[in-house]
Amino acid sequence: MRLKISDWANSYYCFEVGDGTRYTVHLTPNEHGGIYVIEGNVKNTSLYIWFEGEEEHDCEIRHLCGNKNEYTKRAILKIMWLHHTERMKQ
Repeated sequence: MRLKISDWANSYYCFEVGDGTRYTVHLTPNEHGGIYVIEGNVKNTSLYIWFEGEEEHDCEIRHLCGNKNEYTKRAILKIMWLHHTERMKQ
């Protein structure tokens, strides 16, 4: 996984899940709350907004535009939980 963190919200992740699908996501904060998750790869591009929760199942993600795919949404939820838990360690 390549990782660049300039601060906790302005981050970049490139990762693959078990089936070999590769995701590239850029994170940027929304001034009104949440983090925009810009997902793009060769086949699709989409924009989500993620809101943190106390536990992984409490987090919320909303599809805003682009290709809507349930598997992409699940992958983004996983990487955002990792991002959130790593940030909490700092």
